Amino acid sequence: MNRRTAVREQEKRVNIIIPICMQNDFIGPKGVRSDREIASLVLHGGARASQKILGDADGSTPVDDLMEIIHGNDQTYVIYIQDEHPDDPNDRTIQAHFQIFGKHCVAGTSGVKPVGRLQEFQRLRRSQVITTDALNIVTHQPVVDAVTAIITENEIDDSSQVKFMVLGGLTDVLVADCARGFNHICGIPNPYRPDDQRWMFFTNVAVPERYTFSNNNTEHLSALRSMDKVAIKIPRTDAEIFSFLGIEA
Repeated sequence: MNRRTAVREQEKRVNIIIPICMQNDFIGPKGVRSDREIASLVLHGGARASQKILGDADGSTPVDDLMEIIHGNDQTYVIYIQDEHPDDPNDRTIQAHFQIFGKHCVAGTSGVKPVGRLQEFQRLRRSQVITTDALNIVTHQPVVDAVTAIITENEIDDSSQVKFMVLGGLTDVLVADCARGFNHICGIPNPYRPDDQRWMFFTNVAVPERYTFSNNNTEHLSALRSMDKVAIKIPRTDAEIFSFLGIEA
């Protein structure tokens, strides 16, 4: 490999951002002031988390400000993971699901809609939406296919050239499982070396504290601490997020 090729290889990098369940029934709508307003939503992160991520009713929306900058970066891709269910009274599986977790993200309702301007951002070129209720997101085949397509499009042949950031909820279930999956038990195949083991990304994974939530704050904080112990970065500010991603804000 000559020097020019080596420099080009060093410059190759992509960021893959994975927002999970950033929908009204989990963290919205903007302007929630008390937990009483969303008491029927078992999986909702609560008024405090909603205000942290969406801001006050008449103010700016922190997650919109973050994602606008992220979507403006040519080396950054976003895979939105969303939940959606039909409210079919004859479907025993979905009715059992609702019995356990409460009725949420019903197709055609406001609860299923993405918060803030995320629906607008989802239409941009380096963005896609995967609707699933799979718990093991990192090995869910549409997610595997999406990540592999991004890696192939950018001719990435070294896992150090990829950074993942997982945000949203629930921190102690979906977010932690996804981040740990990329961190050390990744199911993403190397498209250039099919005989090799599947890639693991180790320290190239971050979970931003400000943009994660859970319906149980104790479990939320415990999950962040446990991820930090396995070298998953936990940025606390937007500046730390952009530094990790290599994005100038």
